This record gives sequence, C-alpha cells and structure tokens, in this order.
Amino acid sequence: MKEGKQWYLKMVSSSPVLSFFKAERNINIHEKPVKPLRHLIIEPPPLVIHLSFSATVVICDKNGNVIHQEEATTPEPKSKQINAPEKVEIKYTFADWKGNEDVLTLSKMYLDELRKIVEDGVKNGFLTG
Repeated sequence: MKEGKQWYLKMVSSSPVLSFFKAERNINIHEKPVKPLRHLIIEPPPLVIHLSFSATVVICDKNGNVIHQEEATTPEPKSKQINAPEKVEIKYTFADWKGNEDVLTLSKMYLDELRKIVEDGVKNGFLTG
C-alpha cells in the first residue's frame, strides 16, 4: 500500500468524527439516504394564575340563630404571571452517533478535523495546497 494511502487511512481511523462521516457517506451513496432524527423541544408560554377569594361570614347567637350574614369577596381577581420563556427548538441528530452532539455541532467538528488532516497532508507532501 502506498505511503499516502496508509497516511490517509491512519488519519481517518484515528478520528471518531471522520470515521463516522465516512461510514455515513458510504451508507448514503451505496445503500439508502441517511435521514437525521428530528427532535422538537417546546417550552410552554408564560403561565397566568388568577387568584380570588370569597367567604361567607355568619354571626350566630349562643343558640345558633343567625344574627348577621355577609358575603366577602375580593373586589376583582388578582392575576399573577409566572414568566417561563417560550421556546420552540428543532434539533437534528444522527441515530448512529454515540455522542450527544447534534448534526450542526458534529458537522463543525468534522470540518475542524478535516482542516487538520489537510494541513498535515500538505506538510507531509501527501496533498498539494
């Protein structure tokens, strides 16, 4: 095997990200399209709680006869808003990837690894810049 090909195989196999994308590429081309998983994350909008109270006041004599009865209520309901940020997020992941990274993060990692390989390949004369 030529030295350049050995170098390439060593570089790809030493990087989990590059190995993963190489395998995904082969599946995508030779078997079936790779379809990332879509995760929909929804956080509820702000919650509003309406508070009010009512009570009946009854005054009785010692024999239990009602002397006075009155309804007591709050003039108008009080509202309290609890702020919870409303958020809808769509996240894509690869089913076969063992890490927690989403597709975008993993793609950035892949490009970083690829840049390192290209720099190394140019430095060692396997690639031309």
